[in-house]
Amino acid sequence: MGMNSLSMEANTKNVLVVFCGPSGVGKTTVARLLSRELAKSLPTIHVQTDIIRRMFVKPSYDKSESRFVYSVLYDIAKKLLPLNYNVILDGTFLKNSYRERAIMIARYYRRHYVIVALKADLITLMDRNRGRMPEEYVPEKTVVGFWVKFQYPLNGIIIDTDECSPRECVKIILQKLSSMSK
Repeated sequence: MGMNSLSMEANTKNVLVVFCGPSGVGKTTVARLLSRELAKSLPTIHVQTDIIRRMFVKPSYDKSESRFVYSVLYDIAKKLLPLNYNVILDGTFLKNSYRERAIMIARYYRRHYVIVALKADLITLMDRNRGRMPEEYVPEKTVVGFWVKFQYPLNGIIIDTDECSPRECVKIILQKLSSMSK
């Protein structure tokens, strides 16, 4: 079965997809591919913490900045889920508590949701981060800190991007969404 037919089956109703994982793991790459697939059946928005952070002149990645960035993500989900948009939230979501808030929003609006945690070896993350455009580069100390502190979800899909290509990741996610809509 091709990716197109899976995306149609998966989307009888709009969904919330939360991408989480350390910096450089491939969240945005996979989220972009998934958003294209989901948009074939329903309007889809992909919201990235990185884009919101770039609004700051010098992002600090501190707690107060992170609270603001995530509150913007949650507000977008609250506004668009009831309007039948698929919403893809793309951020580190370092702690389970950040993901729980997104799950509460999906449950409130009675929408399916899936948490997608991507993982990779620290060396891979450092290499990918070094290859980023200057405006996308994350300080190495932050990359290491996120990798060390990241809490993998108990209620989601965990995919190793050292072992799966972005397209393979999307296929796994679409299969999960398809099984949820049955």
